[in-house]
Amino acid sequence: MKPAAVPLIPVSYGTPPASAGVVSRAVETPIWEPGHSCRLGDLIVYDGHIYRCLASHVFVTGWEPPNTPALWQLVK
Repeated sequence: MKPAAVPLIPVSYGTPPASAGVVSRAVETPIWEPGHSCRLGDLIVYDGHIYRCLASHVFVTGWEPPNTPALWQLVK
């Protein structure tokens, strides 16, 4: 089952040369749901905040991002 997604978030990569336009792309950020999984570096949304996955794992009730700082880094 594919997790639900939130609105697209623009992501910029580095500083482009003055002669180039801004390099960016829109990505969908999935919502944290038990039973889904993530890989190192994946972004998810939980309770209105964006978190980065610090270790690949399956989402388990009780291991929500605010409860498991070893698994998640608050991004925004």
